Amino acid sequence: MPSPQPNLSPLYGAAFGFNTDRRVKPVHFASGFLLSLTGLNYPQKTLNYTVASSSKNEPEGNYKLDKLKQYLSDQNSISTSFSESDLHKIRKHLEAVADNDDAVFAVFGSKGGFGSDYSISSHDLISQMKDNDGFSGQFVKAILDSSLDGKKVLECVRAWLVQNFSTGRLLLNPLINQEVREENLEDRACAKLGELSSNRKATISNLMQSETRAVLRLCQNVDPMSIEIKLRFIIIILSCWLIAYIRKKSCIELQDPLILLTDMSNGESKKMREQSRWSYSRFREELAESFKNMAANGDFSECETQWNWISENKDGKPKVEEFYREILIRNGLAQPRASRVAAKHFELQPDTLHALTLSVLNKNEGLVDLPVYLDRLFETWSICFGGRSNDSDLLAKSGYTGLDRDRDLTPNMQGLESLLSDLGLATRYSDGLVMCHCTPNFDYQ
Repeated sequence: MPSPQPNLSPLYGAAFGFNTDRRVKPVHFASGFLLSLTGLNYPQKTLNYTVASSSKNEPEGNYKLDKLKQYLSDQNSISTSFSESDLHKIRKHLEAVADNDDAVFAVFGSKGGFGSDYSISSHDLISQMKDNDGFSGQFVKAILDSSLDGKKVLECVRAWLVQNFSTGRLLLNPLINQEVREENLEDRACAKLGELSSNRKATISNLMQSETRAVLRLCQNVDPMSIEIKLRFIIIILSCWLIAYIRKKSCIELQDPLILLTDMSNGESKKMREQSRWSYSRFREELAESFKNMAANGDFSECETQWNWISENKDGKPKVEEFYREILIRNGLAQPRASRVAAKHFELQPDTLHALTLSVLNKNEGLVDLPVYLDRLFETWSICFGGRSNDSDLLAKSGYTGLDRDRDLTPNMQGLESLLSDLGLATRYSDGLVMCHCTPNFDYQ
């Protein structure tokens, strides 16, 4: 009989510094990152009673409409003239605001849900019942806190969180409780995953220097925007930072860089789609295989029991598939989103492309040539569209064969240029020149 499974968390901690054995939605990552930043957890019981109306469990207690009406009336959260019909209608609208990421469950009844992570627009909406992000948020905060640029990023986000005048926050105001408890995610992560030493944090911080600088650039560029957009963009770009980290860590032994070949051709080029799918699969396989390299390098000396169990029972491949798929798809870097079975490929969604653009362009530099923009995207995030002068040779060297400049790469670039133009981030001139800029502006003529 196979030996019983040991606690594998220390293995994942030794490998990447957080758990990769689960699906991590952006809202889970956001809760973990922001909670580690503030150290304050707001249970928000009244809000949860009101907006957790689509729980899979049968409503009970204060989640039932009649009891909720009485509870909210006792809390002076609604007028006594409110009918149950009125409450039913408005809680559906409020749920759409607070549960935009489908992560809110009823957590205060006898049948506690998976957790409750709200679409965050303020510090007092940071509410985490379970460590569903596998401490990935705490990990990113710890690494950012180890560099000067990273500390500046954390300062920006802290300042944004206390701006309680956002539309979403004002809408939920009658349901907000100020009950709060202090949390120390660093200690909890250390107990479950093992210590993230100062030396290791410094090493990772140095490895991620260019990506951290790009995150800071985004923070500077989004300054005039609304708090909701700021927080949305910072979670997108930090998820990209996390993806870049696991790519670097898992592919550190590769002689050729692991390219994220991105298909923006809208399916016009079957070859482009096919090669982008291979790029997606290649990254996933390198991630899974990287554990063997880490074991050979002695990274698992303090969790040999866990690694031996994995080697004997899982062919040396720990669980990474769900984490990899979920964070790439939910973060807008891969498609299709709907089916868990269909083959995935790299394809940037509009807000993801916007965030990445804000991370590589400076708002005070004006117009930037498209080739310069493409160089920066590749150098910082390893994203390749095939539009640079040397991309054909680079792709061929990395194993991407059969991509024709006219039939495959040109349509791909046309798709990218169209999306940039639609977002107001690029201007196409009559002579074919394309110029990029990080401030959406349709008047560059």
